[in-house]
Amino acid sequence: MYKKQLFLTLIFCCFLVFSKAQTLSDEEIKSFEKFGLHLSAIDFQNETTNSDFQAIIFNDERRKRTKAYGFVFSSLGVVSTAFGIGMIESGRNQQEGLVQSIGGLFVGVGAANFGIAIPLFITSHKSKKRRDRLLELYN
Repeated sequence: MYKKQLFLTLIFCCFLVFSKAQTLSDEEIKSFEKFGLHLSAIDFQNETTNSDFQAIIFNDERRKRTKAYGFVFSSLGVVSTAFGIGMIESGRNQQEGLVQSIGGLFVGVGAANFGIAIPLFITSHKSKKRRDRLLELYN
């Protein structure tokens, strides 16, 4: 029992040691060329430099992802709001208010989609600022 616990503890410690020894891959280093960095003068073996560049990659990917979701939700907001307004206009000639109610529901869903898209665009902008702040350290 004691040997098994010791063995598992040693494996866990080795995992922790090797997880800190990560370096950037060649693809990640090539992705920094689009930022205009001169990579020849940067020491990638330094732990703080490596963590800064990992943060740059994380913030750039997060920016792209949240911006894409923001575009999706804002597009859905435009479509559902336009559809709802069209239903409200077409339902004005009818006696029953069912079509207008459904149109109002679509307008509400469109407004909710816009409400979701706005924070996503703000988050994307903040991620870009964080990424640019880290990039300024190495320019």
